[in-house]
Amino acid sequence: MRILYVEDDISMAQSIEMLLEAEGYEVESTPYGKRAATLAKCWDYDLILLDINLPDIDGYEVIEQLREAGVETPVLIQSGLVERDDASKGQGFGVIDYLVKPFSKAELIERIQTILARARLGDGSEQAAGQAADESLAGKIAFKNAFGKLRFLDCLVVSLSPTGAALRIAGDAASCPERFALRLTSGLNRPCEICWTLKDKVGVKFA
Repeated sequence: MRILYVEDDISMAQSIEMLLEAEGYEVESTPYGKRAATLAKCWDYDLILLDINLPDIDGYEVIEQLREAGVETPVLIQSGLVERDDASKGQGFGVIDYLVKPFSKAELIERIQTILARARLGDGSEQAAGQAADESLAGKIAFKNAFGKLRFLDCLVVSLSPTGAALRIAGDAASCPERFALRLTSGLNRPCEICWTLKDKVGVKFA
């Protein structure tokens, strides 16, 4: 599996590149967005791990150039706290997921494995596999509406880490409040805050 890693923090880039290579991935890295766009147009990668703040062009411009050129390689954005407007912008470019800094090495590997597995399965199989995998992590988000009445929305957990989760919301993800309690059938009950929204999914960090 080949990964294009785009990060201008040299020490972080070296650390993550060593981690990925130890996991068996073939990694090519660059700190520049223009160089990344050129590489991704010329070579086949299984995943692009992309920072947003780069010294020449930002990560969203990299993605825009690739999509205009017909390159549909999955993109995992790694950045600081992602605002909901930023996530909506990424959605238009076909961004797969966001990983909010700081993140653990285990969380990074888990997210990469999930994205690559989805890419191998394809859209139809991905949905079926995702539903089967998520049945044990079904739950609800609980919040109070403007009148102080407790409300619930059904959700499925796409990924879970000690610091947060990605959730698939039943219905429109835009109906989610900024803060709520996540209650899972496994017994987990944690206050959450949304850090990104993507179609029917939301990413949350645990308070």
